[in-house]
Amino acid sequence: MPNLKNKKVIKDQQGQRKYPGLVTEIQGDTMATTGYGDIPLYVVPNVGNPMVVPANSGNRVFPGASSFTEFPIAKNGGWLDKYQDGGIKIQQDNTYVNKNIDENLINSFINNNNSNNSNNSNIDITKLTKPQQIDYGIKKVLEKEDPKSRKNLETLLKTTSYMENNYGSNKNAYNRKYTNSFMSVDDIAVKDIFTGKGDNNVFTKGQLNQLKRLNELNLPSDQVEFTKLLKKDNPTAAIAAARIVYANSPEALPDSNDPKKVFEYYYKYYNKAGASKYGNKDKDYKRFLEGYNKYSPQNKQDNSQWLDKY
Repeated sequence: MPNLKNKKVIKDQQGQRKYPGLVTEIQGDTMATTGYGDIPLYVVPNVGNPMVVPANSGNRVFPGASSFTEFPIAKNGGWLDKYQDGGIKIQQDNTYVNKNIDENLINSFINNNNSNNSNNSNIDITKLTKPQQIDYGIKKVLEKEDPKSRKNLETLLKTTSYMENNYGSNKNAYNRKYTNSFMSVDDIAVKDIFTGKGDNNVFTKGQLNQLKRLNELNLPSDQVEFTKLLKKDNPTAAIAAARIVYANSPEALPDSNDPKKVFEYYYKYYNKAGASKYGNKDKDYKRFLEGYNKYSPQNKQDNSQWLDKY
């Protein structure tokens, strides 16, 4: 890590675009990740947790922040040579000091980008089958969940995928114009993710956690960029969106061992519009059981074993 020196933080709204490789501060809560090459940044918002942000990874929103500071990182480790010398804590005189740097976070980012075996980084999504893409998206989302709820959530997401796209087998579920992704996340549901539900449209604590989760998954946390990924049927974005739809429901996740409860939860909170217009509940439940018996984790007949080798 660099030695302590009194260097100035550059305050400019163009940030890395105008001063690539230097420490910059931007006013606002939204960060663009394009236009400055491929330099990864260690970003410190004045409200919220610091994070490593890869270049060209979609816009990032730091809920509640009024500014954020960008510290460039060398992709082979450490700080960029032209990064000046410094650290993380911004003082009143705009100097920055070498302390409070989350070295584990930075090293994790570097290792994940240099290792072929970290975080499935060697997986080319485009070469996976559609069911494997769904497995991949579910795996990435579950990694960020409380271990105690993973089984229930995995069952819910897998059966939802079966109902919405036959677990990747329904070609007509892809590249659709009237909805977003193979998980059929409608425009209203997408807007709900990025619209504050508190007083004066302020984000609630739960919504802030959801946006933080998107950042942790290296997904954009603004509506426009996130929707673009959904339109491209990005599996992680699609499954993450489905997860948030369920997170916004007032009831706890259903017990994965009770298929009837899982179905009722799906029908009530995910497919309520489609069910009222086109659904036949008895027929839908019969079809749901087909997916439940084939893909629920307790039946161990899913096709995600290929992920274990990564």
